[in-house]
Amino acid sequence: MNSKMILNRIWKKLLLVTILGMVFTLLSTYMVQWQVTKQQVEADLQGELEVLITVAVKAFEQPLWNLNQELVKGLGDAYFQDEKVGSLRVFDEGIGPVYERISGLEEHQDQYLLYATKPVIVRDQQIGTVEIGITRYFADQELQGTLWSQIIQMILLGVVLSVILAISIQQITRPFKTIKAGIETVGRSETKGDIIVETNDELEELANQFNKMRHRIEDDNRKIQSMNHNLEQIVTERTRELNRKNQELETSFEEVHEVKDQLEVKNTELEHVVSELRGAQEQLVQSAKMALLGELVAGVAHEINTPIGVSLTMSTFMENEIDDLIKDVESGKITKRKLMSDLETFSDSTSSMTRNLIRAGDLIASFKQVAVDQSSHQSRTFYFKEYMDEILRNLHGKYKKRPITFDIQIPDDLVIESYPGAYSQIFTNLTMNALIHAYDLEDEGTITISANASDDRLNIWFSDDGCGILSEEITKVFEPFFTTKRDSGGSGLGLSIVFNTVEQVLRGKVTVSSIEGEGTTFYINVPLVHPDIEVEKEQLINP
Repeated sequence: MNSKMILNRIWKKLLLVTILGMVFTLLSTYMVQWQVTKQQVEADLQGELEVLITVAVKAFEQPLWNLNQELVKGLGDAYFQDEKVGSLRVFDEGIGPVYERISGLEEHQDQYLLYATKPVIVRDQQIGTVEIGITRYFADQELQGTLWSQIIQMILLGVVLSVILAISIQQITRPFKTIKAGIETVGRSETKGDIIVETNDELEELANQFNKMRHRIEDDNRKIQSMNHNLEQIVTERTRELNRKNQELETSFEEVHEVKDQLEVKNTELEHVVSELRGAQEQLVQSAKMALLGELVAGVAHEINTPIGVSLTMSTFMENEIDDLIKDVESGKITKRKLMSDLETFSDSTSSMTRNLIRAGDLIASFKQVAVDQSSHQSRTFYFKEYMDEILRNLHGKYKKRPITFDIQIPDDLVIESYPGAYSQIFTNLTMNALIHAYDLEDEGTITISANASDDRLNIWFSDDGCGILSEEITKVFEPFFTTKRDSGGSGLGLSIVFNTVEQVLRGKVTVSSIEGEGTTFYINVPLVHPDIEVEKEQLINP
């Protein structure tokens, strides 16, 4: 009775702990996932709205300039092909509103519309204004559906684990119940078969020992019955048998203590294994941050969506404009002013398409650089300062129109024997990162690059005097796709490429320090002579 109660208490407590753990995990995951996904949805909507208003302003420039209200209406109606567009208003500075339309989701307008307004400027003159509102309704509905799906999956997982736990407890307690039933038959002096326990462990050994003891007791009983005619002899034999039993019991106790010691040793070994597994887990988590794999595919798909979408919109706009131009030419209504205006529009549109497609190509190339092995197969001896000057010359077009200067503090005779392509990749990304994140377009600043050699190591400092990095963001700068300037051209891949190139290709270390409002410094420490080159030299000397 007591043993049954103990087993029931064990089962109930384990099941209760499992259920509580599942409930806590479910609630925690729900809250965290809700906040993270909601913030991502808001950011995506804001980005889509910025792209949409920018393209719309460009599209409405010529119709407003030429007072072509029919084309304004056609372009406006085309925007409502996208179910996310909730409202569109186009104003002409001279005649007032020329197009106004609100989607059919009136019941969702107040709480779900996100607005943006931007002036239409042609030849440095504001000729009108475009206002677009997009709805958060569909994104919120998708968000709620995703979260409910995850909750249902976790509940089903909890049910499955509870069933597995119940089955496991039954499997564990079954040998105890079998042994208990066998002992009860001995207590009632019933004659039944041996206790059968096939667990291949101490419980099976205990059952076998009990069967042996039971057999010995049965043999003793038979002996007692056969010796009833001689009481003294029975007493003598029983005394001798009891002494032997005592010795066997002492031996059994010694065996029990030995088994206990073995269990303690195994517990110690298990604790050591658990400790090693925890350490390995921490290392795997840290390595997974830089592995990317699945995260890179999703991130790049999101990044290239915007430039490709813009290019598609501009292409559609140009098709409509070309059709109109062909009709004007065929009808003989074309004028030189109209032709020049259309050609200027085509030029601006193709330039915009080219920039966006180049941006998409650059993102794909950066993805390849992060996802594949960063090592270069070409090495040589080169002067570091001279090579740095070449890198900055190649980047001159990126900063020539900005008030940014470079201060290079590198000895002219500093020689490196390594992979120059890796250094080009590192300093190109560091320079572009500083131009995008450290300074606004009109800010003046100085980027300082200094280096020296000590103990066969190369020490490099890349510093800017820009806005610095927030303390809560500095630990994330090397993570793939982390950026605070996504709307200004940042992809979040630059510093991740720097980290992988320094750590994996050059076998060095890179760290970052920053003071908000004063600037940021990246410190890089790498070998002067790459280890692979030293190995190749040694093999040539001692083949």
